[in-house]
Amino acid sequence: RGNGIFLELCPTSNLQTKAVLQWSDYPFRLFMTEGLGVTVNTDNRTVSQTTMREEYELLRRHCGMTPEDEAMIYQNSIAAAFADDHVKNELLGTGIYNCIERLNLIYQDRAQIRCYNALPHGAVVEITIHLNQCEN
Repeated sequence: RGNGIFLELCPTSNLQTKAVLQWSDYPFRLFMTEGLGVTVNTDNRTVSQTTMREEYELLRRHCGMTPEDEAMIYQNSIAAAFADDHVKNELLGTGIYNCIERLNLIYQDRAQIRCYNALPHGAVVEITIHLNQCEN
């Protein structure tokens, strides 16, 4: 915890390779409760025959993964990525705020921009720009 060490969980692969024998033994909930840096991956999609969507669905169904867990996993995945801070900040959502700021500078009082549900894994943005109509 707090040392920049992340645990990559690959549910399908972990069960196929017998690293974990059954879902009741899968440590996802324990790791999340303990505040460990958990990420989720497919391991080797061609061998495990799975997708990220399926891995998340399995964790929801068998381990009670919540939207809050998903948001934390997303943040952890970015923190663990081999990417520079600029890329990580863009992925964490500062990119949308920079875009909104630029639009406000360009369109000033003609832009109405509202951001809803601004979470680390995304946001809903409503942008209305009032442009002058040309008169003939």
